[in-house]
Amino acid sequence: MEHFNLHSTMKNLFPVLALTSFSLLAATGFGAVEVTNHGSVSVENGPTAWPGTPLLAGNDNPVLALPSDHSGEGGVEAVDSTYVAQSFRVASDTTLDSIALMFASGGAGSHSIKVYDLGASGTALTEGSYTGGTELVSTTFTIDAGFDYSIVELDFTEADEVALMAGHNYLFEVSKDPDGAAFYWARFSETNSTYADGALFKTGTLANGQNADAAFAVYTKAAATEMWLGYPITDDWADTGDWLGQVYVKEAPWIWTDLGWVYIQESSDSETGAWGWFVK
Repeated sequence: MEHFNLHSTMKNLFPVLALTSFSLLAATGFGAVEVTNHGSVSVENGPTAWPGTPLLAGNDNPVLALPSDHSGEGGVEAVDSTYVAQSFRVASDTTLDSIALMFASGGAGSHSIKVYDLGASGTALTEGSYTGGTELVSTTFTIDAGFDYSIVELDFTEADEVALMAGHNYLFEVSKDPDGAAFYWARFSETNSTYADGALFKTGTLANGQNADAAFAVYTKAAATEMWLGYPITDDWADTGDWLGQVYVKEAPWIWTDLGWVYIQESSDSETGAWGWFVK
């Protein structure tokens, strides 16, 4: 199969790449994707953890996904004329920030990434096949040279920073444009696939008939803290300190204080400006 010859291809390619620099470029879909290559992965040098703090990953140690021709315990799925996808779900509502993949590139080319919401379900998508779903993200990223197995992070921006809901199954799907070079997405063995709420699929069905995960990590954004006049809100209350103390702000601009109901409009000078005390 094509991917079994990748290592020898990369050996011939690297003397050329060592003399030149390469970059990853982002193209615009719904929003721009910022692409970062975090560097190569090897059994000898790691890294043995994903960059930053992902919400979830196929396994915490990406090295375990390196295929056997790189002395690893994993395998590989060629993204050539087919599409390959990884399912996942989140335990609580959050916002998608970025997705990291570990793959090798056979050369320059454009690739597509889509994110689908498959809907609420009591069970994770870890077997069988998938169809349909609501498309949340559709965008592309471009690689202008080949490289050996590396961690590549796709950072979503603008409208592509979509909301993820607890209890929903999600799936991100990658494919290449017809004129681009294939790339080779590493995957963990069934034994090393420690993520229980997802699996790797190829052309819509479980890849290799195995409940295994791709070499991937999903990053999300922390929920923004809701504020009232610059004070953080916790369970509908805000602590204004020496000004009004603890105040109930759920019905703002009517605010409950130790004085009773107070009508205070949200403006920068509310602490020093005029505001009235009314019986509500």
